[in-house]
Amino acid sequence: MKRIYLVSLVAFLTLGAAGCHRKATVAGSLEMQPRSITLPYPQLTTVHLTWSPSTSTSEGDTPSEPLVFLHLLGAKGQVLRTFDHPFPQHWAAGTPVSYDVKIYQSALAPSLDPGKYRLSVGLYDQSGKRWALGGLGEPIARQEYVAAELEVPPQPPGPRFEFSPAWLPLEAGSDKQVVARRWLADQPGEIRVQAIPGPGTLWLSFRIPPGDGANEKLVYHETAANTPAVVVRSTCGAVETGISGPGRHDVEMPVDAPGADGACRISLAPNFHILATEGPPRRSVSLEVAAWIAGAAGTHGGGASSPAATSPAPPPAAASPAPAPPAAPPPHTP
Repeated sequence: MKRIYLVSLVAFLTLGAAGCHRKATVAGSLEMQPRSITLPYPQLTTVHLTWSPSTSTSEGDTPSEPLVFLHLLGAKGQVLRTFDHPFPQHWAAGTPVSYDVKIYQSALAPSLDPGKYRLSVGLYDQSGKRWALGGLGEPIARQEYVAAELEVPPQPPGPRFEFSPAWLPLEAGSDKQVVARRWLADQPGEIRVQAIPGPGTLWLSFRIPPGDGANEKLVYHETAANTPAVVVRSTCGAVETGISGPGRHDVEMPVDAPGADGACRISLAPNFHILATEGPPRRSVSLEVAAWIAGAAGTHGGGASSPAATSPAPPPAAASPAPAPPAAPPPHTP
């Protein structure tokens, strides 16, 4: 009887160990290009992701659209920056999906130290569940894979961003996706961009607050206005565009050459401000990312940002709500 008991126990443990080491179901495969990236400060580049879903990510009758985490890792595996985003389409087996993602060092945040880094990727949902992926080699952590190597060279001479007095002091961001931000007060403000290294594009990511907090009041500067809006102008290329409606707005400003004074000036004129009984003083729009795209204006990948506007926008009072790009999902850490 003892011998039978021992044999049964060994069989049970063997089956249990096999179950624990059973490979997770592969949801699909991913190809990222390029696999080697150079990212000077404060510049932006794009990577191209091609997903090939092979199984559903839904559980039973409950639909589940996955989220993508994209992490910049330090030498010890610590997360330094994130570029997380919702999967841009319905995840359907047999339907490939391709798109670009912007990878950047924001001029509002400190520069990363020169050296080599890794860009890791994974697929997850709001509950924190992750799916296994193919095409990227063995995972470095729980369903997290190295997709590219990234190098930060020594800091180049420019460009440099300076802010007029209408901008409030720099403040910390909410996570490693938005490392730092700067609010514009209730008056028009200017961003002066100096030491421009050549033709390129200024990429600016703004956020207009909803102004519907318990201690907040949205105040319009013109009686006819009914939507918070901002007119953005550039002295390089005479570009003018308008952004309106609460949420995130990405603006690209092409620069063929700096102005007569060797710089470009970006002006912002809001048609509103937020009054708060507690917290910061009057404020309007926040700048959350500022980066430079090197190369001839308009030749870079489109990515997830709004295309550069090349025609005059209507004045803020007549602006209509515009859909904002999808907000980044909640920060995801291994």
